Amino acid sequence: MAALIGFGILGHLLMIRAFAAAPAGDIAPYGYAGLLFAVIFGLVLFGETPDGFTLLGAVVIVTAGIYVWYRERLIQAQDDNG
Repeated sequence: MAALIGFGILGHLLMIRAFAAAPAGDIAPYGYAGLLFAVIFGLVLFGETPDGFTLLGAVVIVTAGIYVWYRERLIQAQDDNG
């Protein structure tokens, strides 16, 4: 249990450090890896398969994140060129 707490604290501290070192738009897409790992752990550890609503929600979240990331890249490119 102590190891779990330690890794949780370490993970949060590293995310804080990452957000301090780079723009949030560059780091946020890596947070979506949590969705993938949640599905994998659910399948492997508990034998759970996500239902259609869960998969639909994941697709909506990831699509919105990709859109925001793409839009931020376009704005940054326009600022660099203009």
